[in-house]
Amino acid sequence: MSIVHTGSQRLLFRVIFYIVVIVIIYLVRGGLDWRQLLRRMPGYAATDTTLVITGGDLAPQLVQQLAAHYRRDYPQVNIQVQGGGSSHALEALINERADVAILNRRPTPEEQELFRSTHGDTLPWYPIALGGIVLLQSEQAGITALTLDDLRGFVATGQDPRLERLYVADPNLGLWDAFQAALADSPSVVQVFSEKPTHVVFLPDDPSVLAAVQADVRALGLISSLTAPDDLVAAGVRRVPLQVAAARPPVSGSDAEVAGGAYPLYHHILVACVAGGSLQGGKFVTHATSDRGQRQIARAGFVPSRLVLRQIYLTRHPVDR
Repeated sequence: MSIVHTGSQRLLFRVIFYIVVIVIIYLVRGGLDWRQLLRRMPGYAATDTTLVITGGDLAPQLVQQLAAHYRRDYPQVNIQVQGGGSSHALEALINERADVAILNRRPTPEEQELFRSTHGDTLPWYPIALGGIVLLQSEQAGITALTLDDLRGFVATGQDPRLERLYVADPNLGLWDAFQAALADSPSVVQVFSEKPTHVVFLPDDPSVLAAVQADVRALGLISSLTAPDDLVAAGVRRVPLQVAAARPPVSGSDAEVAGGAYPLYHHILVACVAGGSLQGGKFVTHATSDRGQRQIARAGFVPSRLVLRQIYLTRHPVDR
Protein backbone atom coordinates (compact mmCIF):
# COMPACT_ATOMS: atom_id res chain seq x y z
CA MET A 1 0.00 0.00 0.00
CA SER A 2 2.81 2.38 0.83
CA ILE A 3 4.47 1.77 -2.55
CA VAL A 4 1.23 2.56 -4.36
CA HIS A 5 0.77 5.67 -2.22
CA THR A 6 4.33 6.84 -2.93
CA GLY A 7 3.82 6.31 -6.66
CA SER A 8 0.62 8.36 -6.57
CA GLN A 9 2.42 11.17 -4.79
CA ARG A 10 5.16 11.18 -7.39
CA LEU A 11 2.60 11.31 -10.17
CA LEU A 12 0.80 14.17 -8.44
CA PHE A 13 4.03 16.13 -7.97
CA ARG A 14 4.91 15.53 -11.61
CA VAL A 15 1.53 16.82 -12.79
CA ILE A 16 1.85 19.92 -10.57
CA PHE A 17 5.37 20.52 -11.88
CA TYR A 18 4.17 20.38 -15.49
CA ILE A 19 1.31 22.76 -14.74
CA VAL A 20 3.68 25.26 -13.12
CA VAL A 21 6.04 25.07 -16.13
CA ILE A 22 3.14 25.66 -18.53
CA VAL A 23 1.91 28.65 -16.50
CA ILE A 24 5.42 30.18 -16.43
CA ILE A 25 5.81 29.79 -20.19
CA TYR A 26 2.38 31.35 -20.70
CA LEU A 27 3.27 34.36 -18.56
CA VAL A 28 6.71 34.86 -20.09
CA ARG A 29 5.29 34.84 -23.59
CA GLY A 30 2.86 37.62 -22.68
CA GLY A 31 -0.29 35.57 -22.37
CA LEU A 32 -1.33 37.51 -19.29
CA ASP A 33 -0.80 41.14 -18.37
CA TRP A 34 0.54 41.34 -14.81
CA ARG A 35 -0.98 44.80 -14.36
CA GLN A 36 -4.38 43.47 -15.34
CA LEU A 37 -4.01 40.57 -12.90
CA LEU A 38 -2.89 42.77 -10.02
CA ARG A 39 -5.75 45.24 -10.49
CA ARG A 40 -8.19 42.42 -9.81
CA MET A 41 -6.54 41.43 -6.54
CA PRO A 42 -7.98 42.68 -3.23
CA GLY A 43 -6.02 45.56 -1.71
CA TYR A 44 -4.42 46.61 -4.99
CA ALA A 45 -5.78 50.19 -4.75
CA ALA A 46 -3.77 50.83 -1.60
CA THR A 47 -0.52 49.94 -3.38
CA ASP A 48 -1.28 51.47 -6.79
CA THR A 49 1.47 54.10 -6.98
CA THR A 50 2.47 53.87 -10.65
CA LEU A 51 0.98 56.10 -13.34
CA VAL A 52 1.77 55.33 -17.00
CA ILE A 53 0.81 58.08 -19.47
CA THR A 54 1.07 57.29 -23.17
CA GLY A 55 0.68 59.45 -26.29
CA GLY A 56 3.24 61.98 -25.10
CA ASP A 57 4.52 62.74 -28.62
CA LEU A 58 1.32 64.67 -29.40
CA ALA A 59 2.13 67.54 -27.04
CA PRO A 60 5.50 66.80 -25.40
CA GLN A 61 5.94 70.03 -23.46
CA LEU A 62 2.33 70.11 -22.27
CA VAL A 63 2.39 66.50 -21.08
CA GLN A 64 5.73 66.93 -19.32
CA GLN A 65 4.47 70.08 -17.57
CA LEU A 66 1.30 68.33 -16.43
CA ALA A 67 3.29 65.33 -15.19
CA ALA A 68 5.67 67.64 -13.30
CA HIS A 69 2.81 69.46 -11.57
CA TYR A 70 1.12 66.16 -10.71
CA ARG A 71 4.40 64.77 -9.34
CA ARG A 72 4.71 67.80 -7.03
CA ASP A 73 1.15 67.28 -5.79
CA TYR A 74 1.58 63.52 -5.39
CA PRO A 75 5.28 62.81 -4.78
CA GLN A 76 4.61 59.18 -3.85
CA VAL A 77 3.42 58.40 -7.42
CA ASN A 78 5.92 56.98 -9.92
CA ILE A 79 5.01 58.69 -13.21
CA GLN A 80 6.13 57.23 -16.53
CA VAL A 81 5.49 59.21 -19.73
CA GLN A 82 5.63 57.22 -22.96
CA GLY A 83 5.64 58.54 -26.52
CA GLY A 84 3.44 57.60 -29.45
CA GLY A 85 0.38 59.06 -31.10
CA SER A 86 -3.37 58.61 -30.78
CA SER A 87 -3.60 55.09 -32.24
CA HIS A 88 -0.64 53.89 -30.18
CA ALA A 89 -2.10 55.42 -27.02
CA LEU A 90 -5.50 53.79 -27.55
CA GLU A 91 -3.86 50.44 -28.19
CA ALA A 92 -1.84 50.71 -24.97
CA LEU A 93 -4.95 51.68 -23.03
CA ILE A 94 -7.13 48.89 -24.34
CA ASN A 95 -4.41 46.33 -23.56
CA GLU A 96 -3.93 47.86 -20.07
CA ARG A 97 -0.30 48.73 -20.67
CA ALA A 98 -1.08 52.35 -19.72
CA ASP A 99 -3.34 54.17 -17.29
CA VAL A 100 -3.93 57.36 -19.30
CA ALA A 101 -3.97 58.05 -23.04
CA ILE A 102 -3.22 61.44 -24.56
CA LEU A 103 -5.14 61.94 -27.83
CA ASN A 104 -5.59 64.67 -30.42
CA ARG A 105 -8.71 63.12 -31.93
CA ARG A 106 -11.80 61.39 -30.67
CA PRO A 107 -11.89 57.60 -30.64
CA THR A 108 -13.65 56.30 -33.74
CA PRO A 109 -16.92 54.32 -33.45
CA GLU A 110 -14.95 51.17 -34.31
CA GLU A 111 -12.46 51.85 -31.52
CA GLN A 112 -15.24 52.55 -29.06
CA GLU A 113 -16.91 49.27 -29.97
CA LEU A 114 -13.61 47.49 -29.32
CA PHE A 115 -13.43 49.08 -25.87
CA ARG A 116 -17.03 48.05 -25.24
CA SER A 117 -16.33 44.43 -26.17
CA THR A 118 -13.13 44.18 -24.09
CA HIS A 119 -13.91 46.42 -21.09
CA GLY A 120 -17.69 46.40 -21.00
CA ASP A 121 -18.06 50.11 -21.74
CA THR A 122 -16.95 52.77 -24.20
CA LEU A 123 -13.91 54.92 -23.46
CA PRO A 124 -14.54 58.19 -21.60
CA TRP A 125 -12.40 61.07 -22.84
CA TYR A 126 -12.13 64.73 -21.88
CA PRO A 127 -10.63 67.79 -23.61
CA ILE A 128 -7.94 69.58 -21.61
CA ALA A 129 -6.19 71.90 -24.11
CA LEU A 130 -6.43 73.41 -27.58
CA GLY A 131 -3.85 73.39 -30.34
CA GLY A 132 -3.84 75.11 -33.72
CA ILE A 133 -3.50 73.03 -36.89
CA VAL A 134 -0.83 75.05 -38.64
CA LEU A 135 -0.40 75.23 -42.42
CA LEU A 136 3.22 75.61 -43.47
CA GLN A 137 4.97 76.55 -46.69
CA SER A 138 8.57 77.02 -47.72
CA GLU A 139 10.15 80.44 -47.14
CA GLN A 140 10.61 80.53 -50.92
CA ALA A 141 6.92 79.93 -51.68
CA GLY A 142 4.64 82.85 -52.50
CA ILE A 143 1.19 82.07 -51.12
CA THR A 144 -0.04 85.07 -49.17
CA ALA A 145 -3.27 83.46 -47.94
CA LEU A 146 -5.69 80.61 -48.58
CA THR A 147 -9.45 80.57 -48.14
CA LEU A 148 -11.15 77.61 -46.53
CA ASP A 149 -12.74 76.76 -49.88
CA ASP A 150 -9.27 76.78 -51.47
CA LEU A 151 -8.03 74.43 -48.79
CA ARG A 152 -11.02 72.10 -48.96
CA GLY A 153 -10.76 71.90 -52.72
CA PHE A 154 -7.05 71.10 -52.68
CA VAL A 155 -7.35 68.47 -49.95
CA ALA A 156 -10.24 66.75 -51.74
CA THR A 157 -8.94 66.87 -55.32
CA GLY A 158 -5.31 67.94 -55.32
CA GLN A 159 -6.19 70.63 -57.83
CA ASP A 160 -4.70 74.07 -57.21
CA PRO A 161 -2.43 76.01 -59.58
CA ARG A 162 -0.16 76.99 -56.69
CA LEU A 163 0.16 73.60 -55.02
CA GLU A 164 0.99 69.99 -55.81
CA ARG A 165 1.54 68.20 -52.50
CA LEU A 166 0.38 68.16 -48.89
CA TYR A 167 2.84 66.74 -46.35
CA VAL A 168 1.35 65.21 -43.21
CA ALA A 169 2.87 63.23 -40.35
CA ASP A 170 1.90 59.59 -39.79
CA PRO A 171 -1.93 59.37 -39.71
CA ASN A 172 -1.69 57.13 -36.63
CA LEU A 173 -0.66 60.23 -34.68
CA GLY A 174 -4.20 61.56 -35.16
CA LEU A 175 -3.67 65.07 -36.51
CA TRP A 176 -4.77 64.09 -40.03
CA ASP A 177 -8.17 62.97 -38.71
CA ALA A 178 -8.48 66.12 -36.58
CA PHE A 179 -7.64 68.27 -39.63
CA GLN A 180 -10.30 66.62 -41.79
CA ALA A 181 -12.87 67.03 -39.03
CA ALA A 182 -11.97 70.72 -38.70
CA LEU A 183 -12.29 71.23 -42.45
CA ALA A 184 -15.69 69.56 -42.38
CA ASP A 185 -16.67 71.93 -39.54
CA SER A 186 -17.78 68.95 -37.46
CA PRO A 187 -15.68 66.93 -35.00
CA SER A 188 -17.60 63.76 -35.90
CA VAL A 189 -17.07 63.99 -39.68
CA VAL A 190 -13.87 62.57 -41.13
CA GLN A 191 -13.32 62.32 -44.87
CA VAL A 192 -12.48 58.78 -45.92
CA PHE A 193 -10.69 58.50 -49.24
CA SER A 194 -11.69 55.53 -51.41
CA GLU A 195 -8.04 55.22 -52.36
CA LYS A 196 -4.85 56.84 -51.13
CA PRO A 197 -4.69 60.39 -52.55
CA THR A 198 -1.52 60.86 -54.55
CA HIS A 199 -1.14 64.50 -53.52
CA VAL A 200 -1.15 63.70 -49.78
CA VAL A 201 2.25 62.44 -48.65
CA PHE A 202 2.47 60.84 -45.21
CA LEU A 203 5.82 61.12 -43.46
CA PRO A 204 7.09 59.51 -40.23
CA ASP A 205 6.97 62.57 -37.95
CA ASP A 206 6.80 66.35 -37.68
CA PRO A 207 10.55 66.99 -38.29
CA SER A 208 10.17 65.09 -41.57
CA VAL A 209 7.23 67.31 -42.52
CA LEU A 210 9.26 70.46 -41.78
CA ALA A 211 12.20 69.24 -43.88
CA ALA A 212 9.95 68.26 -46.80
CA VAL A 213 8.11 71.59 -46.83
CA GLN A 214 11.36 73.55 -46.61
CA ALA A 215 12.61 71.81 -49.77
CA ASP A 216 9.35 71.94 -51.78
CA VAL A 217 8.00 75.33 -52.88
CA ARG A 218 4.82 73.78 -54.29
CA ALA A 219 3.72 72.08 -51.11
CA LEU A 220 1.82 72.64 -47.91
CA GLY A 221 2.70 71.04 -44.63
CA LEU A 222 0.47 70.17 -41.71
CA ILE A 223 1.65 70.35 -38.12
CA SER A 224 0.22 71.05 -34.67
CA SER A 225 1.14 74.26 -32.88
CA LEU A 226 1.85 72.02 -29.87
CA THR A 227 4.71 70.30 -31.68
CA ALA A 228 5.89 73.15 -33.94
CA PRO A 229 9.32 74.65 -33.21
CA ASP A 230 9.35 78.11 -31.67
CA ASP A 231 11.43 79.47 -34.55
CA LEU A 232 9.87 78.45 -37.86
CA VAL A 233 12.15 80.78 -39.79
CA ALA A 234 15.18 78.82 -38.62
CA ALA A 235 13.52 75.71 -40.07
CA GLY A 236 13.09 77.46 -43.43
CA VAL A 237 9.28 77.52 -43.31
CA ARG A 238 6.51 79.96 -42.49
CA ARG A 239 2.81 79.85 -41.76
CA VAL A 240 0.18 80.11 -44.48
CA PRO A 241 -2.53 82.51 -43.25
CA LEU A 242 -6.21 81.69 -43.73
CA GLN A 243 -8.63 84.20 -45.20
CA VAL A 244 -11.68 83.21 -43.18
CA ALA A 245 -13.82 86.27 -43.95
CA ALA A 246 -13.42 88.77 -46.77
CA ALA A 247 -13.86 91.77 -44.49
CA ARG A 248 -11.24 90.60 -42.00
CA PRO A 249 -7.47 90.22 -42.22
CA PRO A 250 -6.07 86.68 -42.61
CA VAL A 251 -5.35 84.68 -39.47
CA SER A 252 -2.37 82.41 -38.95
CA GLY A 253 -3.34 80.39 -35.87
CA SER A 254 -1.91 82.22 -32.87
CA ASP A 255 -3.01 81.07 -29.43
CA ALA A 256 -5.30 84.10 -29.10
CA GLU A 257 -6.91 83.38 -32.51
CA VAL A 258 -7.42 79.72 -31.61
CA ALA A 259 -8.87 80.52 -28.18
CA GLY A 260 -11.15 83.23 -29.55
CA GLY A 261 -12.49 81.15 -32.42
CA ALA A 262 -11.04 83.36 -35.15
CA TYR A 263 -8.88 80.51 -36.48
CA PRO A 264 -11.05 77.55 -37.57
CA LEU A 265 -8.36 74.86 -37.80
CA TYR A 266 -7.76 73.54 -34.32
CA HIS A 267 -7.73 70.29 -32.40
CA HIS A 268 -8.26 69.32 -28.80
CA ILE A 269 -5.78 67.49 -26.65
CA LEU A 270 -7.83 64.85 -24.89
CA VAL A 271 -7.14 62.67 -21.87
CA ALA A 272 -8.79 59.28 -21.58
CA CYS A 273 -8.82 56.44 -19.09
CA VAL A 274 -10.76 53.20 -19.00
CA ALA A 275 -13.89 53.33 -16.87
CA GLY A 276 -13.19 51.25 -13.78
CA GLY A 277 -9.49 51.15 -14.64
CA SER A 278 -6.53 52.05 -12.47
CA LEU A 279 -6.90 54.36 -9.49
CA GLN A 280 -4.02 56.60 -10.59
CA GLY A 281 -5.40 56.93 -14.13
CA GLY A 282 -8.73 58.21 -12.85
CA LYS A 283 -7.02 60.60 -10.43
CA PHE A 284 -4.81 62.08 -13.16
CA VAL A 285 -7.73 62.62 -15.55
CA THR A 286 -9.73 64.26 -12.75
CA HIS A 287 -6.77 66.52 -11.97
CA ALA A 288 -6.16 67.54 -15.61
CA THR A 289 -9.80 68.50 -16.12
CA SER A 290 -10.17 70.30 -12.78
CA ASP A 291 -9.90 74.06 -12.29
CA ARG A 292 -6.45 73.54 -10.77
CA GLY A 293 -5.27 71.47 -13.72
CA GLN A 294 -6.64 73.97 -16.23
CA ARG A 295 -4.82 76.81 -14.44
CA GLN A 296 -1.60 74.81 -14.57
CA ILE A 297 -2.05 74.33 -18.32
CA ALA A 298 -2.58 78.08 -18.77
CA ARG A 299 0.45 78.98 -16.62
CA ALA A 300 2.57 76.57 -18.68
CA GLY A 301 1.80 78.69 -21.76
CA PHE A 302 -0.90 76.57 -23.41
CA VAL A 303 -4.57 77.19 -24.16
CA PRO A 304 -6.75 75.24 -21.72
CA SER A 305 -9.90 73.78 -23.22
CA ARG A 306 -12.14 75.87 -20.98
CA LEU A 307 -10.59 79.20 -21.98
CA VAL A 308 -13.14 80.91 -24.20
CA LEU A 309 -12.88 84.57 -25.09
CA ARG A 310 -16.32 86.07 -24.55
CA GLN A 311 -17.92 89.06 -26.18
CA ILE A 312 -18.96 91.83 -23.79
CA TYR A 313 -22.25 93.61 -24.45
CA LEU A 314 -23.02 97.01 -22.94
CA THR A 315 -26.63 97.95 -22.41
CA ARG A 316 -28.72 100.48 -20.46
CA HIS A 317 -31.37 97.80 -19.89
CA PRO A 318 -29.93 94.86 -17.96
CA VAL A 319 -31.69 91.51 -18.29
CA ASP A 320 -34.68 90.97 -15.95
CA ARG A 321 -34.90 94.68 -15.06
